[in-house]
Amino acid sequence: EFRRVLFRSSLNTAEVRARRSFEKFSKGTPAWGLRFRLLQAEVSLSLSRPQEAMDFLSSLGGPPSAQDDAAIKFILLSARANLRLKRPDIAARELGEARRLAEATHSRLMGEVLRDEALMERDVGHLDGALKKFQQSLNVARQNGDLLTQASDFVDISLAALNNGHFEEALEITQQAAAFTRSNQAYRQLEMVTGNMGWAYYNLGDFERALAIFQEAERLALRLDRKSVV
Repeated sequence: EFRRVLFRSSLNTAEVRARRSFEKFSKGTPAWGLRFRLLQAEVSLSLSRPQEAMDFLSSLGGPPSAQDDAAIKFILLSARANLRLKRPDIAARELGEARRLAEATHSRLMGEVLRDEALMERDVGHLDGALKKFQQSLNVARQNGDLLTQASDFVDISLAALNNGHFEEALEITQQAAAFTRSNQAYRQLEMVTGNMGWAYYNLGDFERALAIFQEAERLALRLDRKSVV
């Protein structure tokens, strides 16, 4: 699955590959052109460029007419961009529509819908509700084999445990997350959960182990940089 470049490579690599693929397929194979345009928008959001993501979506003239995963993905990405652009009412309405479509079609994107609902809950300060949604998203993503959503949920669940001061729980979660992300070559998420693990050790008073873990996170970041396509 091409989307795996989002976690097996750096974001710079994903950005370049998505652009090249769109240029290659957009004219001869419209369905693939749509898929890679959506991927460009997703990468832009990961790079904290919500307006750029919205521009990519706008270039498509609106969501696909068919009620399928491409339409759900379009609406989800638009909701994410609107949330980042401080338009929560629009984002909430779009998330509701994405959930309706996902439930009606039994879409494998349901894990992503739940994850975006969790991010919205967290954005408005409903931390307990957000954590519950992240856990639901993780469970659904496991059922659907959605590796990227699982890896991202692990990052946020471990971060929630840290922010709540549950450092032993955070350590246990980050160890599970590190094993999962490493085995699936989810290098960006592995870097983040490794950093969270370092903070768990630090807050538990194991400063020597924390330093070693932080150094490992730094090595992972450098590895991602070396894998970049420019």
